[in-house]
Amino acid sequence: LNWGLSFPAYEIGGIYPEVYTVKDLVGVVGPALSANIYPLIPTLYFEDGKLNPSLLNGKSNDSLKLYFNGKSSDDLTMSFLQKYFVSPSDSISSQWAVYNQSQYLNAKYELLIRGYEYKDFDYGKGISFSTNRGETIKFKFKVPENGKYILAARLGTFDKQNFHWILEEKTLTKGFFEYAYGNKSGFEVLNVVSLIPVKDFEAAQKQAGVFVKHFGVVTKKDIVSQSWKEVNLSPEGAMKYKLENNQEGYWIIFSQNYNSLWNFKKGIEYFESIPVYSMVNGFYVEPDWGDLHIEFRGQEFFRWGLWVTVITVLGLSIIFLVLVKKGNERKNRGDIKN
Repeated sequence: LNWGLSFPAYEIGGIYPEVYTVKDLVGVVGPALSANIYPLIPTLYFEDGKLNPSLLNGKSNDSLKLYFNGKSSDDLTMSFLQKYFVSPSDSISSQWAVYNQSQYLNAKYELLIRGYEYKDFDYGKGISFSTNRGETIKFKFKVPENGKYILAARLGTFDKQNFHWILEEKTLTKGFFEYAYGNKSGFEVLNVVSLIPVKDFEAAQKQAGVFVKHFGVVTKKDIVSQSWKEVNLSPEGAMKYKLENNQEGYWIIFSQNYNSLWNFKKGIEYFESIPVYSMVNGFYVEPDWGDLHIEFRGQEFFRWGLWVTVITVLGLSIIFLVLVKKGNERKNRGDIKN
């Protein structure tokens, strides 16, 4: 910038506004897209542990395209089964090095100095790794009923530095099932394990198939930048906004840190946000919708929690006073008899 300053100054171009709209998103199954190759392509990540894929049900078929970034249909299927995932931090015993979600950078460094390039999302569950063949990590699962289950482990090896799923069918009886995974190749990284009822696994497979058919799959060359339009918001109160103009496209991106309590309101209906770029809030909207608002509902839930707390304290106080009164009455009757 030629501003006559005594130090160099530069303008950063291509900055997006706080709220804007785009026509569609790219739903990525796999690691994050390179910012150098795909700058600011609006994306969702099925494996970041933040996205609930079921929130995409019922969305228009041209509002999202799927991209498999080094992954397969198994990876998409498993993203619908996150409630069954068990972290290495929840193992009952381990000879492996275990890193929880908050130790992501430590884990990345320890793997990098050993020649393993760690790019995958970890579903927010952390990882463990082993460098010696035969080392084990053990888990304990509750088996709710007799039947068939899918035992799944998400693994990476030195030769295949890309998390992939190992699936095995088991017939189990109600109770508990202990699973010990042993290092087979000499260098292995484990993200999560899970025990899934076969019926739920098959339902997830069907759901993944529906997504592929409905939204369609794109290749690298199909991923291109798209135009966006700024959206005007009018404040309606604390952390509440009204959309002032009709939007173009299916997605409104609100550049506040992602929190599922940021909700989109159409009339009296509320819709949960989804994590765009795995960082900010995105809201689906049909172009002909009206009476649109964005609200942070954390304050509402806090108020309800406060009311419940106050009512609970008052109730306990009344019970305490009643008990004290009854105790005094019994004591007085005893004194009269004496």
